[in-house]
Amino acid sequence: MPRGGLVGILPPQLRFSAGDAKAAAMWGATAAVGAIWLVQPFDYIRTIIKGPTSAGEEGGAPSAGGTGLQEKSDAANVDS
Repeated sequence: MPRGGLVGILPPQLRFSAGDAKAAAMWGATAAVGAIWLVQPFDYIRTIIKGPTSAGEEGGAPSAGGTGLQEKSDAANVDS
């Protein structure tokens, strides 16, 4: 008796196996970790979980251009 649905239509070589599911889950986890590593939103996540730590910190996403890189380089180039 033939099996119903899509499983019965596909030949045995093309059916989804447990190994395929495990590989897909591993690649998904790898992609998620890679995306988090690329973006590195740890300070943003910390402010969402704990809230703002000081009166000047708003606790939201940084404003455009508000990375602090320019301020750090200006402070390092101050002539004494």
